Amino acid sequence: MLPCTQKPSELSWKPKGIILSGGPYSVYEKDAPHVDPAIFELGVPILGIYYGLKEIAWHHGKNVVALFKDLEDNLKVWMSRGDKLGALPPSFYIISTTKNGPFAGIAHETQPVYGIQFHPEVTHTPQGTKLLENFAVKICQAKQDWTMANGGVDSTIAAKLMHEATCDRFHAVLVDNGCMRLDECEQVKETLTKHLGINLTVADTSDLFLDGLKGITDDPEAKPSENSSVALSSTSSKLRLLRLKRG
Repeated sequence: MLPCTQKPSELSWKPKGIILSGGPYSVYEKDAPHVDPAIFELGVPILGIYYGLKEIAWHHGKNVVALFKDLEDNLKVWMSRGDKLGALPPSFYIISTTKNGPFAGIAHETQPVYGIQFHPEVTHTPQGTKLLENFAVKICQAKQDWTMANGGVDSTIAAKLMHEATCDRFHAVLVDNGCMRLDECEQVKETLTKHLGINLTVADTSDLFLDGLKGITDDPEAKPSENSSVALSSTSSKLRLLRLKRG
């Protein structure tokens, strides 16, 4: 996840594809963010969603079957407009329309560049996830050799944003309560520190937490013993100590 103003030349890697997401701006506003035109020269598939669609049109002053593969001819979608695309940019053609939106979806004649004026990421577009899958897997040919994290996505995003905003002043803490998957803490630490550059400390309080769960076997509503409070208190103490050590 990068800002739309990210310069491709500053990346140490080449993306499989690019999604230009929506936003509250109008492309005509004085301070509206605009993508680096160099992204259109990378030779990778591009999907513009809402504001991203207008960014494509702004910068351009048949692969359609793949994008809509296995989807119905008539889709229920969520559209919210500020600006409205009034004409096709050069070398683009229409791939989807609505009653009030003649350019609900467009595609470049020769390049894998697409734009849609509806939001596939919301629940109001029932088949939107499939459309995004088509773009990522069928068009970008991204490999599905990863597994979705079980929780922690929001906190990871928040940690990355905090790191970008405060740099070395931000310190993230992962509390190992003993109920994580095998080697999950090590994997999370490697991902956040090595790949995202986040300063992460893993606080191992598994013994205290597991002691608090002793005797609880069948009833999911059963309350943990008083030891769980001790575990939480001990964890808080460790985190306070960590904060003091870091000054």
